[in-house]
Amino acid sequence: MKQGQLDALWEKNFQILKATGDVNGDCNVPSRCIVTLPNGESENLGFWLRQQRRLFQSGKILPSRRIQLQSLIDAGKLNWEAPRTRKKDDCAWNKMLNLLGKPSLDPTDKKKLSKWISRQRALKKNGKLSARRELLLNDAVSRGVFEWDGPSGHVENDGWNKMLRLLVEYGECHGQDCNLPSKYTVLDKAYPGGN
Repeated sequence: MKQGQLDALWEKNFQILKATGDVNGDCNVPSRCIVTLPNGESENLGFWLRQQRRLFQSGKILPSRRIQLQSLIDAGKLNWEAPRTRKKDDCAWNKMLNLLGKPSLDPTDKKKLSKWISRQRALKKNGKLSARRELLLNDAVSRGVFEWDGPSGHVENDGWNKMLRLLVEYGECHGQDCNLPSKYTVLDKAYPGGN
């Protein structure tokens, strides 16, 4: 193939990638992504993108092509590094998104959600959160189940808050003295496990 044909093919694939990003919210297609065009023609877009990433990492990508791909990165639609098992990652990410605002979570899910929230805030702060994910989180903000600038990303610890409330109540009943005996037992009907 002549250089002019190679350039035209590259530009065609770039435009397909850009259009895919407009539809999907980002351009980080899986390495096995094959796109069928309206004329019935197929392009192995995932393979092409993987080649561009390799050329970039080795410093062999043409400057004009790097600039075009960088425009997608600057728009938050592409990453130079290939995402890890995107489908699995999206599934786990969506699971965490669905936990936002749930009234009661088991301790394991609370811990995972807390770390996930911190990670999303850090990614946004560093400009590395995909446009699609930011849009979904902005929707959660509008529903009142997520805050971008909340406290260090930790989900409220109900167990800790319960114990603090009980300690304060003990102090109120004992002249503001919160030094309770080590074998003190509280029977609390307001919380599960209480009598």
